[in-house]
Amino acid sequence: MIRLILLFIVIVLYFTFVLYNMEEKIVLKYTLGLSTQPLPVYLLVLGAIMIGMFLAGILVFPGWIRMRMEMRKQRKTIEQMEQELSRLAAMVPNRLKPDKTAYADEIEES
Repeated sequence: MIRLILLFIVIVLYFTFVLYNMEEKIVLKYTLGLSTQPLPVYLLVLGAIMIGMFLAGILVFPGWIRMRMEMRKQRKTIEQMEQELSRLAAMVPNRLKPDKTAYADEIEES
């Protein structure tokens, strides 16, 4: 929910930026005398945001994959431990059950 609110705030801020800067144009100049055609400021900002999101995704992706693999390994370990626990519980013929009458006697004495 917080992410949606933050996303909404960013979108609203971007659109107000677009409305105030629709007529402003910028020419980007590169080395060796290369330059772009005049571009609206809001397109450059949108492009920078998109490139930043793409690079952030590339940087986060390996950690996300590593986490997913670790979670899968831990789930398998948990399943194996639960199977072992079930097997050991089935091996015990008479489980010790708490004696309810002993508890009732203790309560009456107090």
